[in-house]
Formats: sequence, C-alpha cells, structure tokens
Amino acid sequence: MRTILMRDEIRSYLDKGVVGLKDEPIIVWENIKGAFPNLYTLARKYLSISATSVPSERLFSRTGNIMTKSRNRLLGSRLSKLVFLQSLDNKYWQ
Repeated sequence: MRTILMRDEIRSYLDKGVVGLKDEPIIVWENIKGAFPNLYTLARKYLSISATSVPSERLFSRTGNIMTKSRNRLLGSRLSKLVFLQSLDNKYWQ
C-alpha cells in the first residue's frame, strides 16, 4: 500500500513541472510539503548538505593513510571498500 502511495506521489510531483533555476530548493519544498510529504522528507535529508569541505578532506587524508608504499598494488575496488570502512564511525564497530 505504501509503495502505491509513494508511486502516486512521485508521479504527481513529476507531472507538476519544473521550478525556476533561481528558486531556492528548500523554500520550494517548504511550500509544497503538504502535497508531497514523503518526498519532502527525502528532499530535506538530501538538500541539507554540509557547506564545508572538511568531511571530504578527512576522507582524502584517510585514503592517503590506506594507500601507502607497502599497499601500492591495491585494486581500486578494494581501496574503495577500505576507504568506506575507514569512514564509518566507531559506534558501528562496537
């Protein structure tokens, strides 16, 4: 049932048309949240990005710590997995 409601909500949102390039996305979502409550929740989650590059710089440093001279033959897929594991908070390891 929830899947059908989400599908209808997405279809209705896509039929609505696009907003202007100069419109503020968060304000637009505040105005239409009554019509699209589920999409509003997702929009708030993903439109609220961090305005700093610190997390990406931290991840870059961790990658440098993983990719050392002794580990220079790591494949990209394995390196990506190691970087992901390093990026997790300690609370997930306990």
